[in-house]
Amino acid sequence: MKKEELQSAVINLLRFPLIVGVIFIHNYKSTMVVQGVEIECNIFNIKEHVDH
Repeated sequence: MKKEELQSAVINLLRFPLIVGVIFIHNYKSTMVVQGVEIECNIFNIKEHVDH
């Protein structure tokens, strides 16, 4: 496998987890519902910082 192919494969592998991470970081609610299950997202609440 060439260096460029390996790099492309790694980027493709990491794309989905990075997208999910960005969604969690930019989530304005403290909870979210995924497939009918309520999940608390208290890692970083942007709205709390913006309001104050």
